[in-house]
Amino acid sequence: MSIPEELNKIMELALEMCERKVANVFVHYSGHVNSVHVYAHPFDQDYGDYDRTELVDKRVDFDCPSEAIEELKAVRKQIEQLPSAVPEPTGNDADGGKQWVAS
Repeated sequence: MSIPEELNKIMELALEMCERKVANVFVHYSGHVNSVHVYAHPFDQDYGDYDRTELVDKRVDFDCPSEAIEELKAVRKQIEQLPSAVPEPTGNDADGGKQWVAS
């Protein structure tokens, strides 16, 4: 697996976690220092509050690709293990938004 492939998996998980209302996952790439910062907050995090709950918080440097891939895999596993007892989308409601039911 390559760095871009691992990053794509993390991005897919970030979208899934938000859709399922599990967490807000942020993936920030910094090309000037060749690294990525991945962090996550609970879906209902109050962003007016500076004391935020960090569910995931990892910075990965890409200077050594083999180490970076292993670190990205570990981050992906952390995201996959975020609470799973959350609503699952079932389709669209009258407003065109998602309907949610407990899984």
